[in-house]
Amino acid sequence: MRFLNNAKIDGNQLQECLDYLEKSCRIAAFQAKQAGSYNEALVKYGNSMLDDPKVTTELQKATNCLAQAAKEALERHEDIDQIPVPASSMHHAWWATYRAYSAWTSAKNKAITAGEYGKGTETASIENLMKEYQQVWIKAEKEEKRFLKHLRLNTDNVSRIIADAENAVSAEKWEPISKSLESLPDETSLSFSEMDHAAIQANNESSVFVSTELTASVKKRYKTEDVKWLTEFVHLYDQANLNDITRLDLDNMPVDYIATLEGATILPPILKTIENLPRPKDKRLRSLKKSFQDTLHAVIIASEDMLELAECQSNRIPSATIAFDLRYAANMTEQLIRKLGKVLRE
Repeated sequence: MRFLNNAKIDGNQLQECLDYLEKSCRIAAFQAKQAGSYNEALVKYGNSMLDDPKVTTELQKATNCLAQAAKEALERHEDIDQIPVPASSMHHAWWATYRAYSAWTSAKNKAITAGEYGKGTETASIENLMKEYQQVWIKAEKEEKRFLKHLRLNTDNVSRIIADAENAVSAEKWEPISKSLESLPDETSLSFSEMDHAAIQANNESSVFVSTELTASVKKRYKTEDVKWLTEFVHLYDQANLNDITRLDLDNMPVDYIATLEGATILPPILKTIENLPRPKDKRLRSLKKSFQDTLHAVIIASEDMLELAECQSNRIPSATIAFDLRYAANMTEQLIRKLGKVLRE
């Protein structure tokens, strides 16, 4: 079992996990409700799609709604700001799933709107996106089962949480926007483009080392206790070596496989240390601490994925999921670098 799920859950953390599970189930219920509405439209209109322009319009509306709902589910998932450590693996797995689902539904929506659906190239591309979504969904289901097993919830408790989530979603009045979605993410925008990749690499390469000797201006900006805290923080940041661990090539695979594999061993102790650091008084430093912890969670998961692949256990984790986890870790590292740079240069 992964490092992040090894620790025992105490009373306070159990409540945090239950709160997180309720939020996660509500997002899943929202997605299921919208997918159900889309399936109803397919059953009602599907066989007549090529015969009646009005039917075609109704199917376009249904597909557009599905794509918007998928984007909404992804955004709701990304808006969860309190992620307990035991839920980290499940959270990142569902992030990959909602991201892949949004890419698939968006591509399908654009093809149908443009009248291209059913043509060879478009159909093949959409089918590939659907397969990628199915692969990462399988992993998310496995991670959720691990999480529930770790919480030791019985069937009745889980059923109650799911029922409450479904009732809450039923009471919602979410509506898609009426105009066609030009801004919905597609399979290109949802993965790192070459420009995104280059930007991340530039950030990594320009921020490989942060001196633990803070500048005079930084020391003046914070109180004595926070200066000590920040000095320890940047020391841990340098030890983590996130830049090498998360540096990816254009295929979104590690440039330095050894560094990525070593992350599974090097980073967990650093994560424990940063979690045990005292709470900074400055709000920006508190936000920086949370960002570092979240980044370490993501990078540890990606490193463990690569370790399982190296140990010939790759059939446990689909290759698409490994790529998602690596991209997510790289993205989190980029955001951390920017935030740390802002703290040190303001």
